[in-house]
Amino acid sequence: MPGERWIRPPEEWQNLINKCLSLKFDIGEFVPIPDRVRGDCGLEGFTRGGLGFQCYAAEEPLITSELTRKQKAKITSDLGKLVKYKTNLARLLGPTMLDKWILVVPRWEDKALLAHAEEKMKLLRVERPSFISPNIVPSICTGRTFRRKANTRSSGSEHLRVDVPLVDQAKITDWVATNDELVAKLDEKTLAICYQDSDNARQLRNESVRNYLNGQNALEKLREDFPEIFEAVDRIKKDKEYFLVMESLTTASLPAAHLRETLDSLENDLARAFSGLDRFTVRQFVHGAVADWLLRCPLHFPKSPL
Repeated sequence: MPGERWIRPPEEWQNLINKCLSLKFDIGEFVPIPDRVRGDCGLEGFTRGGLGFQCYAAEEPLITSELTRKQKAKITSDLGKLVKYKTNLARLLGPTMLDKWILVVPRWEDKALLAHAEEKMKLLRVERPSFISPNIVPSICTGRTFRRKANTRSSGSEHLRVDVPLVDQAKITDWVATNDELVAKLDEKTLAICYQDSDNARQLRNESVRNYLNGQNALEKLREDFPEIFEAVDRIKKDKEYFLVMESLTTASLPAAHLRETLDSLENDLARAFSGLDRFTVRQFVHGAVADWLLRCPLHFPKSPL
């Protein structure tokens, strides 16, 4: 069955999925239900189109049988809440009729879980509160598919932006002072890019360090909040890096042109894969990755034959 283990606190799973739901649906379409006061009544939130969502992450590690037992208990409890709190929920949902109830979990491994959800849903159809469609069905999905759909959407006005505090000049200066070997490699490359203009090369060196540090901070934030997107972004970078040495050795372009071609190529790869990412966020990842390659050896510039 699909999915992966969630080893972080269960409440972080709920927060993550709520973020994804807010990104996936247009403003006003998804309605979250706060659970701080008297719980969530069996729903984390719903859409005006008739989808009801509930999140659950069991504390790992668990063997399959124990995981399924806990997930079955969660389904039984939460579908029961839809009846128990039907008066409150009817006021919250208003005219909205739910025709799907979706449990979002990190992983599930036994098809008996879906059968159990259908059995419990039969009881809900009998009780049928005013906001429940007579044809309501249960569904189970995991973060692997769910988060990808939520965060690579190509339409709508919202895009995922990863905001982190930008580094200041003092941090750049400190980093340069404590990374002599990497800075020496970078200085050699920036001189080549800037046609041996030392002033421009020093400015490009500092901007590259700035981009590297900001990019690392943004990636760490992405890893914490959207680990699956982080893994995909990191994979695209590593795939590009795999061929970068060969491309650098065989390019006919001058250093500045080769640098621009590398930036554009990686930006296009990320933009195609993640159309739901904010443009600034994409460029922050791109410039951070290329700065990393400049500091190390993948991106280098053979001496010009001219």
